[in-house]
Amino acid sequence: MKYTIVVDKQSRTNPSDEKREITFEIDELRKKGEIHDDLIIENGQAKVIRRIALSKYNVTSVLENEVIEELGEAKIPLFEGDNYIYVKDEYNNQMCAEYIVKSDFTDMYVTKVEMSSAIEESAQEINLSVTQKLENYSSTEETKALIKLLSDQVALELTKKVNDRDLTGASIILRINENKSSAKISADMITLSANDVLNILADNEINLTSKNTTIKSTNFSVDKNGNITAKSGTIGGFTLESNKFSTTINGTYDFNVFDAKFALISSTYGINLSTNLFNLYNMDGNNEIDVFDAGDILDIALGKKANTKKTTGTFEINTNNPKNFISVKHGSDLAVSIGVGGINTRVLAAETIVCTSMNNTLNSLRVLINGQKGEIHADGNITAKNITNSSLESIKKNISKFNNALDIIKNSEIYEYNFKTEKNTDKKHVGFVIGEKYNTPSIVKSNDGKAIESYTMSAIEWRALQELIKRLEAVERKVN
Repeated sequence: MKYTIVVDKQSRTNPSDEKREITFEIDELRKKGEIHDDLIIENGQAKVIRRIALSKYNVTSVLENEVIEELGEAKIPLFEGDNYIYVKDEYNNQMCAEYIVKSDFTDMYVTKVEMSSAIEESAQEINLSVTQKLENYSSTEETKALIKLLSDQVALELTKKVNDRDLTGASIILRINENKSSAKISADMITLSANDVLNILADNEINLTSKNTTIKSTNFSVDKNGNITAKSGTIGGFTLESNKFSTTINGTYDFNVFDAKFALISSTYGINLSTNLFNLYNMDGNNEIDVFDAGDILDIALGKKANTKKTTGTFEINTNNPKNFISVKHGSDLAVSIGVGGINTRVLAAETIVCTSMNNTLNSLRVLINGQKGEIHADGNITAKNITNSSLESIKKNISKFNNALDIIKNSEIYEYNFKTEKNTDKKHVGFVIGEKYNTPSIVKSNDGKAIESYTMSAIEWRALQELIKRLEAVERKVN
């Protein structure tokens, strides 16, 4: 059989669209004289207490021992203000409900179908008075409700006072307040434990939105939508300001292989370093960056030597600084920043750097610098004050003299052309063309056969010039 309990803002005869229902499918609740079965909903759980048995011939009898049937979770959410509670399609049902009254301390309603007998026996006047008031208040005949103060201390005090003297509900509250001005419990007369406060919060959460609650303090505030406004203070070691988020960095500098390489390059080519970076790489304190410093840094990076080099800096996000929106400083020197103008840095250390055009396709590669392989590929222009080629004997092998440069130049062709990305009216370039029908010497081609080695071509031209000079000198000797 189905029992549907209805909670509504309006009566059974005029139900609202907001009514709430909870249905239980259980065997019929039975009654025999003053003994009856009970459907109980308490603390969010439902159960049936069976006191009446039914034989196969439909004869009822009273059980010697109650039988409890657990029905599991069941919650009946109430409305603010008046609540009409009844069993759907059933009339003249006796229902006993108990509420936590909504106040400044709680938004929670709890329903309960059993009533404390101690309060019924020791507070008959209050019980009848409250019941009658709720009947008049809710304007229903089929619903009766009883109210009990749920604080253990208040409940004990209530029992004692009722035993000593007959008091109305209002006079008890006035006595708790120790004044006669208002029948409300004063806030300073209520003691709440930490668990009491947690129980007041629905589902153990603070809901800022429901009551337009805000959190305010000297350093920051939170509005009802959870938006945080910070004026000062710290979060996780970061300093907060109205438009700045920053922290000071102090600690051991974590050297890696890039630092060792850069220190070696700095010592080889005499790169002008900032004061802080110079002091960082100057491991032995001899006022110069040399190969020994690079070696020490490499040993630290490889875990062969302990690192004791400490440094300081700052990390900052500043919404008022478009140029350096996110910045890292090494001491007072700007190490790197990101802003609307792009990335600014004093040193860029990487194995590979790839630059492409905006269309992000594979053939849009503009520049590829591969430090690991020692390669630079580009389909655009590379402009620099000087481009050098490594030429030390220590890095070469299979060395021998080269001849016949004039023959190579004599048997090759030079062309003029435009790139396919250029207009036909653009200025033409002059140089070699690599292809089956073009006479370009293989000696000047790169290993993959797709590019020209400029250094090789220049060396061949230099050798050809030397060969011409020798021929001219021989002619001059014959003439003379």
